Amino acid sequence: MAPYVWAWDFREPGEQPPDLVNFTARLVELHKKSISPTGKFGFHTTTCHGAITQFTNTWEISWAELYKKQLGHMFAMDVEKHGPWPEFEQLVDITLNKVIPRLLEPLQSDGRSIKPCLLHGDCWDENTATDMESGEPFVFDAGSFYGHNEVFEGMKELVKTYCKDDWAAFEKGKRGGDYSGDESKGPKKE
Repeated sequence: MAPYVWAWDFREPGEQPPDLVNFTARLVELHKKSISPTGKFGFHTTTCHGAITQFTNTWEISWAELYKKQLGHMFAMDVEKHGPWPEFEQLVDITLNKVIPRLLEPLQSDGRSIKPCLLHGDCWDENTATDMESGEPFVFDAGSFYGHNEVFEGMKELVKTYCKDDWAAFEKGKRGGDYSGDESKGPKKE
């Protein structure tokens, strides 16, 4: 059996969350520059949110298909933990087999495309900080995978609650340019 080594640099965390203008600029840069090794959505291994596994250890050409599998995995864990609940399971079926395809499949149809971006997977203010030595923002405790760059939009209400004063800065940083893979969208460059 081959030995495995995990090496990293220690970073002394400072301000949490970091300056949102600088942080979002770096996040946008990560999304723009990251390249899925397969050109698909997913990851080469299972990742976690704490002790909860995410369904990431697959590669899918369709964002809708990966998202459906990820959400289905979470629903299955709930049923396993809490037992059968027919009304819930009926809603799960509708969500997975009707809602997700209707909302997400059009994003990759009729010539539209989504670039699989490297995502943190659990990005919130407690998993971000400012490096005390460099002053640069950094992330940690990631549950990474390659997905749609706007998957974070689902968490923005949580972020807005905890970072009210910085929300405008976040929006400004995010709108610095389109990084969806479709250059015909997004703000005009001046």
